[in-house]
Amino acid sequence: MKTSTSLISKLVSLLSILLLAFVIYLVSNSKQDAQLYPTLDQIFSSIYLNVSSGKTILAFLNTILRVIIVLFVSFLSALLISFLYYYSRYTLDFIKPLLTIMKAAPLAAISVYIFMTVKGKLGTPLRPYLITYLVTLPITVEGFISAIDDISPSILCELRITQGPKYLKFNKIYFPLMRRHIILTLLQTIGLSFKVMIMAEYLCQTKNSVGIIIYDSFTILDMSNLIAVIIEVVIIVIIGEAIIKQLKKKLIND
Repeated sequence: MKTSTSLISKLVSLLSILLLAFVIYLVSNSKQDAQLYPTLDQIFSSIYLNVSSGKTILAFLNTILRVIIVLFVSFLSALLISFLYYYSRYTLDFIKPLLTIMKAAPLAAISVYIFMTVKGKLGTPLRPYLITYLVTLPITVEGFISAIDDISPSILCELRITQGPKYLKFNKIYFPLMRRHIILTLLQTIGLSFKVMIMAEYLCQTKNSVGIIIYDSFTILDMSNLIAVIIEVVIIVIIGEAIIKQLKKKLIND
């Protein structure tokens, strides 16, 4: 029964993709401007050119590496903040206004401000990292804090009367109990961080990046390549999320 349901789910998803392809086909055939409304053949041709181009592959790898670095730093920051929260609940009262500002502030305004103010040989390449970090940090912190808040009160009561340093309790008991939330947080941030990083690269015109490919495609109105890049990014995010989901299953089973 479960296998049958899974098969139906996959067929429905495939139907959605085919419907999208059909819409693109109708639009490209109803318009007389092949440059702005590329055909499916043009899009698939652009995908093939990107996949077979070493320069494009390098650009994607650079962007993926930047996203991984930002996620790693964000998770380290969130882990530190969650430990401080575990040590003293007033930590959340202190950082909550800062997180609210980061979440509520328009991303475009933050990006422009960083683009205008962060300069120099070191600052210029750091711009996309800073922009993406400011977006991912509030999400990761909230995920880690929620993980602590969801720990069973009975476990917390037992820990209060247990002898031992707080950092050791956090490492040996809290962190293992938090790992499910950590994986869920990673699933929430991986796609978002990818999109924000590409937008930041586009704005900052970062060399050897997906953002600069999109910028160049827009400059010369190469819409087929623009759509091809969108499809390629979506595929990469889907693969990344699938890997994280498998990791989640393995950790939960363990």
